[in-house]
Amino acid sequence: MKNKKIKVLFGIISLFIISITFLIYVWYNKKYDIGPVAQNIINEIDNLENSNSECIVDLNKITDFEWDKVIIVSADFLAIGYSKEKIKNLWGIEYEFQPGFKSRLIFIKNDSIVYEEAFLSSIENPVKFNISISSKFDYYKILYSNNAKITAGRSQYNSEEYCYSLIIE
Repeated sequence: MKNKKIKVLFGIISLFIISITFLIYVWYNKKYDIGPVAQNIINEIDNLENSNSECIVDLNKITDFEWDKVIIVSADFLAIGYSKEKIKNLWGIEYEFQPGFKSRLIFIKNDSIVYEEAFLSSIENPVKFNISISSKFDYYKILYSNNAKITAGRSQYNSEEYCYSLIIE
């Protein structure tokens, strides 16, 4: 009887540890997951012959949803500390940043957000997707669908990995 209780208790503890390990794994991978737009940008860059090159990416060709403008935001924009009212005046939309020092692609249709991707701007990010926008643009740029071409590139991060970037200067 005592052995049966020990086996049941051991089984419950093992199941608990496996569940916690799985949840941590899912959370960690979700934290660094990139969306389909960033993946399509990476694919465009990877199609280049030269491994350390820049290319022009047309956002219209790599998105599969309707939008009329995209707001490209560097993580540095958060340091400026704009209020919700100032953001509405700048961008023409209601927007409140979620916690985290992240760069963003915010797609708008008829003054409403239709899609958004956020990227952790950290060296710890295994995907290493970055948005670099000059301070002369206050670290954000608005592009309209009729001319939504951006410069993207990659550079060797280490012997096995690349860092991918959107570059707006």
